[in-house]
Order: sequence, then structure tokens, then C-alpha cells
Amino acid sequence: MLDDPRNQLVKEFVRLVAELGARTFVFENVKGLTIGKHRAFLDTLIETFEDLGYGVRIPWRVLNAMNYGVPQDRQRLFLLGTKNPVPAPAYPDET
Repeated sequence: MLDDPRNQLVKEFVRLVAELGARTFVFENVKGLTIGKHRAFLDTLIETFEDLGYGVRIPWRVLNAMNYGVPQDRQRLFLLGTKNPVPAPAYPDET
């Protein structure tokens, strides 16, 4: 699924995380990745990070900006990841 040409930016993000040996990363995208046929892409993305030696905070979360002091109703998927064996941080509490 990551080889689909429509997913080039995601593929580049994964490549950069791996090549730079990033200790942590935050991946943000549309909440639509969490449903329907797109959910398989999300699962593949998480597996790819895991294969590269990164742990992703599970369960992942869809956060709404309005719950964090932003005057906008905007829901986005967030993945928090860290290079193993460091555990991924917790998602922030709503404000």
C-alpha cells in the first residue's frame, strides 16, 4: 500500500524518519485514514514503522483542535512514535 503513488509524501516521511534515525516522530493526517479501506493503509504504515524499529503509541488517537484551545473544530489523526526501546509518550490531556 505504501507503494501507491498517491502515498508518496507518507512514504517520504517514513524514509526520512528511518534515514535520520529519529528518536521520536509525530505523524499527523486526516481522520479518514482510520475508516474503511484506508484503515488497511494505516495498519500497514504502523507495521512499517515497527519493522524499522519504532514503537507507535497504541491505540492511536484522533484529536480535535477545539479540545486544545484552538477556535476550530478540526479532527486529525496523530501517531506518536519512538525508536525502540523507548516507550512512546502519552497523548496530551484535553484542556
